This record gives sequence, structure tokens and C-alpha cells, in this order.
Amino acid sequence: MSIAFSCHKCGQQYQVGGAMAGKAVACKNCGASLTVPEESALFEVEPLPENPYSAPQADPRRPSTGGGGGRGEDETIATIIPYKNAAALTAYYLGLFSCLPVLGLPMAVIALVLGVKGLKAAKATPKVHGTAHAWIGLVCGTIGLLLNLLITGSIVVALIASASQRH
Repeated sequence: MSIAFSCHKCGQQYQVGGAMAGKAVACKNCGASLTVPEESALFEVEPLPENPYSAPQADPRRPSTGGGGGRGEDETIATIIPYKNAAALTAYYLGLFSCLPVLGLPMAVIALVLGVKGLKAAKATPKVHGTAHAWIGLVCGTIGLLLNLLITGSIVVALIASASQRH
């Protein structure tokens, strides 16, 4: 059995026989006084992946917390952010931004259409989630549509009134 350890001052690494365990030695590099540990003090370091920008992979030696290969974690995320139901998620964001004047009018119409699609998808396949997001898209889209129609109507009435005053 060999023992691997390093100097606490300079980091020089050593590997000695098991018989040296507990004995005092001097670092050959910096001269610091060292005590050989009872067992290896160095840890195995996994090599870097070929692509340092690749996503981290699950450690096959560790059991997943959600059971079934991480499906529990995925299910939790899908409940909060229904990424499997793109129509409901898009309806949600378009509905929220549909209250913007002028730009909100087409957003509101699209939010209403996608909200209905999202509700149908969530009802047909409950695993995709997104019922709440679809409803928020529908409600906010309706409010945004009414608000934008009111603004547009007010502008049209004001333009007609100002044109009739000029004549």
C-alpha cells in the first residue's frame, strides 16, 4: 500500500510506502517539516470533459433524488414553468404584455388563441401542465384586448372630432 500526500507549504506531491505512515519527513522542495498521514491525503480528480462548455452529466454512482432518473425534478419544474406546453407559456407572456398600447392589440389576439390551445393541450395530456398559465393568458389577453380597443376607439373618436371642428 502506498500513501499519497502533499506539502502544506509548497504543494509538492509525494507518494511513499505504507511503512512510512506517521513518520516525520522534510519536504525536498521547501524543507518544511511534514508528517506522513495514515492514509492517502490526495483525492482522485476526474479529468475535464473534452468540451469544457458541455453541460454537466449526472453522476451514475449517485442515486437521483426524484426517482426514475430525475423525473421527479423534471415534473416539479414542468409544474412551475410548463415548458412542455408552449402554447400556454406563450399565451401567458403575451397576455401579460398585451396591456401595452398599440403593440398589445396583436399580442392580445394571439394570447387568446394560444390560451385556448394551451387549455386543450393540458386537458388532452395532463403531463404537459400549463392550465394556470393558459388561463392567465386568456384573462390578461382579454383585458389587454379590451384596453387596446378602448384606446384605439378613443383615438379614432378624437381624430373624427378634431376633423369635424376644422370644417
